[in-house]
Formats: sequence, C-alpha cells, structure tokens
Amino acid sequence: PQPTYLDANCFQLVGRVAHEIGHSIGLWHTHQLSTREQYVKIYSQNMAVQNDGEIVDLPDSLINYYNLKYDFASIMHYDPRIFARPGLKTIETRDPLFQQTIGQRSEISFQDAKIVNLEYCSGMCNNLRDDCQNGGYVDPKSCGKCRCPDGWTGRFCENVDTRVCGGDILVDDKGGSISTPGFDQGRPYRDNL
Repeated sequence: PQPTYLDANCFQLVGRVAHEIGHSIGLWHTHQLSTREQYVKIYSQNMAVQNDGEIVDLPDSLINYYNLKYDFASIMHYDPRIFARPGLKTIETRDPLFQQTIGQRSEISFQDAKIVNLEYCSGMCNNLRDDCQNGGYVDPKSCGKCRCPDGWTGRFCENVDTRVCGGDILVDDKGGSISTPGFDQGRPYRDNL
C-alpha cells in the first residue's frame, strides 16, 4: 500500500484529495505520458522551482493507460502554471481549445474512472465480450451493460443522449447558422457556419 499524506490545504478542494488518492491507486500524471509531446508543450525553463520529477515524461513500461487517448480533463493533469514563475506557463496545450481544461480539480474524468475500472475490475465480467462503443467500458457491477461517457447512452453506449445534447444538427454545403433558443437570457445565440 502507498500512504497518502494530506495537509490542511488539500481539503479546500475535493479534487485535490481525489488527485492524491489517484496516486495511491496507481494513476500517474497525465502530462507525464510518453506521448505527451503530441498534446502539450512543457516549458521547464519557466519553472520557479526545479521540480523535474513532477514534469518529466515517463516510460511506457511504468504507466499503463490502456492505449486510451490523452485526457486533458484528467484529475491527474497539472495546471498550466504549476511551479511557474509569475506570469509564465509551464504547460501549454498544442490545441488552444484545451488550455482551460488542464489542471481541473472539480471531479475525476470519465477516463480516470475507466482506467481504474480496467485496472481493478476487468476480471469481474470474464465471460462477456466488450461490445461497448464510443469509449464506454463494461460496467463491473452489471456486466451486461456499459458505462458510457457524457453524451452517450444505451446498453452499449450506441445512442446519442438527447437528454443532454438535444438531438442531431444537420448542416449542408449551403452554410447557415445555429440557433439555441433561451441562450443568454432569452436571446438566441447565432454562430455563422
């Protein structure tokens, strides 16, 4: 067993506690995956305190993330300004749309839960094939169905969850606009396509 040490500062956010418990159950920092260079840039020269052990990429032999995609929303991903000198970043996403996602401490991501379930519960449903679609995984508490990521539903995560997403959006080659009634205090939001 790996001990988990938490000081008073850790209890300010549940996500900090979840991050530290993640280490205890075998999760590693996402930004330390050997494939990270495809997804993030590391600026170690911007670090105020040289803490390379928390930022270096680690060999695949040490980390088993089941060939899943890089998870920007993982509770195990560090903040863009971790260990940084004032006004600088130590981690920058190659796709700027994910910059605000990294370092979140609100909750574990679906993929964090999936990795833990694959590691500790994969033997619970031995007699069944994994027919899960769209990134889902076999539910170890109910082997005949899958646990689905946000936006998907159905026994095998085969259906778009219209309760969350609102249905299909069809766009043709003539362009147009998307209207979301009720957005922004009753005024529709319009975005040219």
